[in-house]
Amino acid sequence: MLPNSKQIKVLPGVYQIKVPSPYIAQEYFNIYLIKDGRYNILIDTGYYAPKVLSELESELKVNGLEFGDISHIIITHTHFDHCGLAGKLKESSGAELILHETESEIIKNRWINFDNFMNQVKSRFHQHGASINELTSFLKVLKSQKGYVIPAFPDKMVKGNENLSFNSFKLKVLLTPGHSTGHICLYEPEKKLLFSGDHIMAEGIPPTSYLPGYSENPLGDFINSFHIFNTLEADMVLPGHGPVFNGLNERIQQMLHQINQHQLDVINVLGNEPKNAYEIARDILKSGVQNQEWNKVSSVKKVMTLLETLGHLQLLVSDGRAKKSTKDDMIFYSMAI
Repeated sequence: MLPNSKQIKVLPGVYQIKVPSPYIAQEYFNIYLIKDGRYNILIDTGYYAPKVLSELESELKVNGLEFGDISHIIITHTHFDHCGLAGKLKESSGAELILHETESEIIKNRWINFDNFMNQVKSRFHQHGASINELTSFLKVLKSQKGYVIPAFPDKMVKGNENLSFNSFKLKVLLTPGHSTGHICLYEPEKKLLFSGDHIMAEGIPPTSYLPGYSENPLGDFINSFHIFNTLEADMVLPGHGPVFNGLNERIQQMLHQINQHQLDVINVLGNEPKNAYEIARDILKSGVQNQEWNKVSSVKKVMTLLETLGHLQLLVSDGRAKKSTKDDMIFYSMAI
């Protein structure tokens, strides 16, 4: 940690800058600064708030930089905590903004046409059995995220597999959908660094939410994307949340094991009779090691359980292990016979 600073020097020319969460005390999001000769690159920006903008300005000054010195901004995905400041920083710096082409569409569909997105979210949850009353707290959090984003469209869109060359840094773009449809990781092969965004973190599994405008099988996309790391050598993983860590392959195996365990939880409560995702999520929370009473958990916890359950159900349908049916505009799932 540098003196009087919220940044960590990861290695020469690479700095992790911590941005506090607007929702959870003691939780931070990570921005990465790469100083590479005449290039000064930000990987993700954090969210928009005057305090965050001021703190980022101070952190850049620690490195002898101003906003105008930023040459490139690369966004791993367009969730509010990774892209919210991009518009303001692009305006202040003139930096080239780079992100995946699918995420450019998400900017339009989620952050610019926000009211339409929220209506689609409510409709989707209703179709899967959730009542608006139980969604209130979650929808309030989701709605508040709009205030943390100044939308900006990219100067350069990537598809995956491109090489972004600077001075000594050459970042290979890896398309890793799941957490978001156009999520990218960035790999520096000579230095063996992986900037992993929210795809791989030291702990936990990132949400692969089945939301409007995103993939129909986000968890399947997430699992399938791990093959891209099979031959990749990374001595250091720099995630969007939490600490820098090593042991990439071991961490991937841990994540896959956790996903398989969650999949078994879903299968164990999914019978031959059709149930909606809300009922399945409720039964999962009450069963097994979780053993939590549905009426005693928060609205946000309920919705996050529902979203995780939907991800698993969509994967089971895609694999042919479950069936999906519709009745009176409601969606139900059952085991395939």
